[in-house]
Amino acid sequence: MKDDPSPDPDDAQQGTDLVVRLSNLATVRIGLVLIAAVWLGYEFVRLVSGFSDGGIDLEQRRGEVQLWFEGAAVYREVGTAVYPPASYVILWPLLGWIEEASHARWMWALTSMPLLVILVRQVLAASGAQGLRERQFVALMPLTLYATGATIGNGQLTLLVMVTLFASLNTLGLADRQSRVAGACWFLLALVKPTVAAPFFWLLVFRPRAAAMAVGVVLGYAVVTLIAVTFQEASVLVLLDQFFNQAQEGVNWGSVHDSYVNQSSWLSGLGVPELSTLSSLVTLGLLGLWVFCQRHKDPWLLIGVCALVSRFWVYHLWYDDLVLLMVLVGLLRISRKEGGSRQGRIAVSLMLALWLSLLAPGGLYLLPDPWKGLYVFFQLCVWLSALIFLMVRTLGDRTNAGSGRIA
Repeated sequence: MKDDPSPDPDDAQQGTDLVVRLSNLATVRIGLVLIAAVWLGYEFVRLVSGFSDGGIDLEQRRGEVQLWFEGAAVYREVGTAVYPPASYVILWPLLGWIEEASHARWMWALTSMPLLVILVRQVLAASGAQGLRERQFVALMPLTLYATGATIGNGQLTLLVMVTLFASLNTLGLADRQSRVAGACWFLLALVKPTVAAPFFWLLVFRPRAAAMAVGVVLGYAVVTLIAVTFQEASVLVLLDQFFNQAQEGVNWGSVHDSYVNQSSWLSGLGVPELSTLSSLVTLGLLGLWVFCQRHKDPWLLIGVCALVSRFWVYHLWYDDLVLLMVLVGLLRISRKEGGSRQGRIAVSLMLALWLSLLAPGGLYLLPDPWKGLYVFFQLCVWLSALIFLMVRTLGDRTNAGSGRIA
């Protein structure tokens, strides 16, 4: 099929905008559709069939949830139990009642499909994309990331976390009680995987009109934790101590097994893995100070910084790279706002480089050494460049965006 060079009449962007130019190329859109179809199709098949460790993380969580509510000492008996007590309560409605592993995999596949649709709609709303072709182009963005397929194929929680994070953050600045309650509930669900969601909590703490949401999340998380404790013989303090010890062991193991581009793996490489907990807490605290000082700035600048810190602050595998989708959205918003200015050109260049660094199937498991090392180095350079750009942009931002939806 030939490329269609004619501009979309519904598109409000100038023809010089690189995103609009790309979205007007039929071969680009078709290529992205093929990448999404092949990659997601493969990962859905891997999940439901169980081949190549398909659904492995889902099966681990299912076993942990069921053992927890049977009263077993999960943190002592199960080496993979690295989630806090509250996560098992949040996961029980999905996994606590399913006896067969194959049934759980099919359930997760059927759950992931509407989550993908919701995520695409959230990205479209947040990006501000205009016109049919540009909206098609942006809609393909989350579907073509290797992390999207990986989280589905492994039966991971990152897709659920992203949808609930988008829903929660979209209520920032809204004054009505119903929105605050909804936002707190969505964020509470996102905390099913706190290593991804926790850095964003500073936005609830310090953004104008959002403190009530933060209080609601803290109280809700405490209640959910106490509910979890009632099914165990150990006290809440003993359970939390066991969890932290188990989580630290998981970080130490993961930082030398497939983990990359994060503080935990870097410290392990330096031979001081025992410093990972302290460094993570320091990074999280510095992020909180940054959000407090910049709390009145454009929320998408802050969200992008939080997303990148979320990726760097603690041990992650490649499926958690899905959190960088928020950075893609933030950079796209800047490029649309700034048009053909220098800031706009930098933003769109970084967005496309970041997208390329996340495009399926990725190079981490595909490329041999030394090409894999060069690929990871490229990712690190792009991700750090995006972080620096967003932080500098935040310092120069004169927007007093204290209220209203982020989309």
